[in-house]
Amino acid sequence: MTSLVVPLAFAVMSQNAPTNLPSRGPIALPPYPRIMAFRLLEGGWAKKPGGLDIFKNYDLIHATPGTSDALRKVNQDSVQILHWRFGMAAKPGIWTNNFRGQLALATWPGHWLLYNGTTITAPLRPAAEDSVIAVQDTSVFVVENRPRYGPDDLMIYALDEAGKPVWEHSEHCKLVAIDADARTITVQRGQYRSRPLSFEAGRAVVATHATPQLRSHTDPNMWRLNFSLESPRDPEGRTAAEASADFMASLLRSKHIYADGVEFDVGDWSGRAFTANQQRGVDVNNDLVRDNCFVHYPGLGPVNSLGLGTIVFTKRLRDAMGPNFLIQADCGSTRGGWRGFIYANGVEIEGFPSFGRPETRNASMKFNLCAFAASRAGSEPKASYLFVKRPTEAYAKDPSQFKGTNSIFRLGFAGDMMIDGIIPYASVDDTGGFSEERGLGFGAFCWWDEYDAGKLKRRHYLGMPLEPPKHLGAAADGPNLLAPMQDAKLVVQPGYEAGLTREPANGTIRVQLEKMPASPSFGGVRLEWPLRMESFAGPDEAFTLRMRVRAETGYDKIGPLFKRVPRALNAAVGTGLGLGRARDFYADADPYALLLILYPSLPKNSSGRPALFLQMGEEPGVVEIGDISICRGDGFVMYRRFEGGIVLMNGSLAPVTFDLQQIDPGRTLSHIDGIVTPAVNTGKLAQRRVTVGPHDGLVLICPEAA
Repeated sequence: MTSLVVPLAFAVMSQNAPTNLPSRGPIALPPYPRIMAFRLLEGGWAKKPGGLDIFKNYDLIHATPGTSDALRKVNQDSVQILHWRFGMAAKPGIWTNNFRGQLALATWPGHWLLYNGTTITAPLRPAAEDSVIAVQDTSVFVVENRPRYGPDDLMIYALDEAGKPVWEHSEHCKLVAIDADARTITVQRGQYRSRPLSFEAGRAVVATHATPQLRSHTDPNMWRLNFSLESPRDPEGRTAAEASADFMASLLRSKHIYADGVEFDVGDWSGRAFTANQQRGVDVNNDLVRDNCFVHYPGLGPVNSLGLGTIVFTKRLRDAMGPNFLIQADCGSTRGGWRGFIYANGVEIEGFPSFGRPETRNASMKFNLCAFAASRAGSEPKASYLFVKRPTEAYAKDPSQFKGTNSIFRLGFAGDMMIDGIIPYASVDDTGGFSEERGLGFGAFCWWDEYDAGKLKRRHYLGMPLEPPKHLGAAADGPNLLAPMQDAKLVVQPGYEAGLTREPANGTIRVQLEKMPASPSFGGVRLEWPLRMESFAGPDEAFTLRMRVRAETGYDKIGPLFKRVPRALNAAVGTGLGLGRARDFYADADPYALLLILYPSLPKNSSGRPALFLQMGEEPGVVEIGDISICRGDGFVMYRRFEGGIVLMNGSLAPVTFDLQQIDPGRTLSHIDGIVTPAVNTGKLAQRRVTVGPHDGLVLICPEAA
């Protein structure tokens, strides 16, 4: 039997790796602020006389591999990070000169992620032209011709006498047409560097390649890899996650020897893959039954096997590259985002405070996601960031369209300073599917006053933190609206078994999930806690939820590698079903102090009593909640003192006044003397009380430090 895709040998790259690699010592990051150039090399600066000089003031340089050669010419003191996609590869034969294409050619056929397929019911012989294939079930296929989607890409693979896949005898095809009545499909044979092969009736499967979902569309040039624990093992005994980690490590050693780290775009936990067909879904164990990544494990029930496989990938890459190498991943959502924090240095939270304009009510959720991940990062130096990726009045093709939007950058800057983060910015309009029509693009040079204290031109002017960040309690300190603990009840949907334990003495509630259905969901188990109020004032009324939360998933029963993997939950206030404004958060075995801003979900015709809802039905184990309160108002207001000044953050929708004598007594502070935004950064001495506008931030510096 002959493989249709000829894999590159992983060993080849390892054998060809140079032996005189630069030694990797510990990566040291400077004092704050730490500024990162994000894909700025795409602006063609390497080809402009003196163009690379603009990079000399950046502490970190984040670049796609296609532009990374220029990194060697830039300030060698900077930390250089490569930008790669996570858990996916290009279709074989596309982009053969870059990482995504090289990974595709190196991928063993059994490592592609497929939707549930169907068997063929008639012999199939090699053909250069389109072929009609008789199949058991046509409902698992879709002819989809909308822009950015395209028709299904299929894989045909043989089965042996025992009905097990023979991955080396496989072929890629493109779907052309479906005839449901005749139970046939028409395909273009021998696609993507494969060749037409023979297959016997009942001894072959046709399945669709899972394509990565990127917000509202798919990437038409990419296929997903089966990172699940159920992934077939290649001839070297490796799963897709293990083989991909090996390939990336060998590529980093041979082709990108000066890179200090890598950041994985579209980091994933859930196996997000687009399908317009409700009859199919991801099938990680290739048993022709959609499982959406959930596999039953004894003692736990259904577990997201693909999510745990991403942990395998991260740990294997960490082991291969050693401790002195940065690993980051884009973790855009709590429920579906990558969770390999313990084996990494940090995360990227893309689209802070939210994607699009003017919706910013996700700010506290995204901040908590980043703060939790940063606190759990297991490798030094810790390097996470909230990424403001949006045109602003200061940096846009038409600033008149973005009046008053510079505050969004300052909010992101302040948020990053609260989590020991690094500071990126890109003037990219992502409201229309990452269009750059109104923004300046990734390659535009955007330098803010807050980067180097404006006219002072002093990098790292804030120095090191004097203390952890603090919440401004006065921003939301009303009475606790929660009814007594005994009024809280557990709502358990069919297919679940769960128990509730109240411990009034220490103010703790404990929920134990004991059984889940094959396809669990968040709403399957939820804690409903009535509020002491008659009704909500409306959908724009803000509430501040504070609590201490911890969880034990039991994932370590599968392997010790997964002991520190967190679980996802969500919270909402509302009057009943339809909790469309629920906000997600993480919990693990170490208690985490959560502050989350909630807005009421008010479905039509719902006359239920106002309540707090905590949903936790998608993952196994125990959830413990303590020190819980909820009050009216938006308390997402913080500050942090540094050696060289103080950073104020107002994540609320109303102006907030900070009393500097209370929060930073004994120091004289002044505004930055600004160049880009002098109306805010006035250079004047700060008064005792300073007001920061809605969704804004402010940096005040110590004149003596300057």
